[in-house]
Amino acid sequence: LNVGGPASGGSAALRAVMEPLRAIDQGLHRAYRQAKAEHDRAARQAREAKTEIPPPPLCQTALLEDCALDVVVGHLARNPRGLLVARDEAEAWVLGLRGGRSAERRLWFSALGGHALRLDRKGDDGASATRLDGPFLAFCGNIAPELLPALGVWEAGVLDRVLVAFPDALPRAHWSDGGLSDEARRGWSEVVDRLRGRPLREEGAPEVVALADDARAEWVHWYNAQADALNAPGADGEAQAAEAMLCEYAARLALIVHLLDVACHPTRGAAEPLPSVSRSALVGGLRLASYFRAQHRRIRCEVDGGRGNRVTRAIVDWVRRTDRTRFSVSELTHSLRWIADWRGEPEAALRLLVGQNAIRRVQVKQGQSPKGGRPRSPLYEVHPGLKGT
Repeated sequence: LNVGGPASGGSAALRAVMEPLRAIDQGLHRAYRQAKAEHDRAARQAREAKTEIPPPPLCQTALLEDCALDVVVGHLARNPRGLLVARDEAEAWVLGLRGGRSAERRLWFSALGGHALRLDRKGDDGASATRLDGPFLAFCGNIAPELLPALGVWEAGVLDRVLVAFPDALPRAHWSDGGLSDEARRGWSEVVDRLRGRPLREEGAPEVVALADDARAEWVHWYNAQADALNAPGADGEAQAAEAMLCEYAARLALIVHLLDVACHPTRGAAEPLPSVSRSALVGGLRLASYFRAQHRRIRCEVDGGRGNRVTRAIVDWVRRTDRTRFSVSELTHSLRWIADWRGEPEAALRLLVGQNAIRRVQVKQGQSPKGGRPRSPLYEVHPGLKGT
């Protein structure tokens, strides 16, 4: 899910990324109409000759915008290469996961995870049920920031399974004749075509791609470090499900980076066996996982809401605006006087920032406070990453 306001550019970005898939989808639809016309002629001839009518062609697709689960499952059954559901406005999909029937939610999560699923329609005896042993389904869409509270139902497991990108809003840009270049569009389209051109294994069975030796050592080190962090005393219990899911997503992201690397080499044949996942591709996937972890934490702050969230944002904005490397609480409250009017602040917001490793308390050495005088205001050091450096 991409989070941004109406002027954030999310819709334009989504359209640009979808262009090659829309072209593929249009080609599949044209091929189906041609095959359907030929089948109709053959069927008429078979009826006149009283011979067996040939089976009708299948209508395949690559891109879908209808989010009804029975529609999605029906298309998945006809498309062994998989399916992407893309919604410029994804609110209905998110709200459906939040408030929908638990059985439907489990089916969505199973399909998105690539697990076997079975859809029984009401009144069926089971013989006409749709069963998919290895579905390949992906979803992407845009959602407005003010609708983020709809994601805040932890029991539904939405935030534990959805990767969210919530970039900072950029200043409104002046007019420019530039944009996404034709070269970039062609390059992206060629990469997508090469990926789709790879032959499927028998009956669409997944292909196992091994890690290179140095990549496997890197993976084991990273994975164990994540486990130690989750098992450490004081770990955030509410985020454990999402953190565990991120470990699975990290492997998927590394595979995506690896396949893109392969597809970006035009001399490599589509039928050539896939090489082992390199360490550089794995590191790229782990960096993406770290990015989505930070975005997940930001989303949690947003959906939790409350004035503490506003104070936290104000402190971060103040640190960035004034280019602080360290600050005292007195300096903070002198600049942002309204914070002191709220009970429990800014201490609660500072604790949250400390917990996110955005700032850390600087211990005052013995003898730094004047004897008998007022104690020094607490001092905090700013993590360079908070300022984007």
